[in-house]
Amino acid sequence: MRWREGNPVRQITTRATAICSNPRADYEEEKKYFKAASDVVDRNGRRNLYDVGTIMLNQGMSRPEEIMSARKCDLDLSASTLAIPGGKSRAARRTLHLTPKV
Repeated sequence: MRWREGNPVRQITTRATAICSNPRADYEEEKKYFKAASDVVDRNGRRNLYDVGTIMLNQGMSRPEEIMSARKCDLDLSASTLAIPGGKSRAARRTLHLTPKV
């Protein structure tokens, strides 16, 4: 249709670069988190924040809501797997093979 001659954004320059960031905290931040999280217990005496942090760190998960919304039926201890049935994309719905620490 040739509504416009040439590329209108050809001369635009950007200073931003794409950076892939790892959601994992550095070792000192991890130590601070787990020290604080080990002091927090719910009314049943469970250390939920500590456990969630351990799972996230060891499984490479970045969404705490995936762990907090997990049900017993999503966990298969004999196969050492955790099913994540929900999520916005097909990739978000997956089965994780649990690490020995988890």
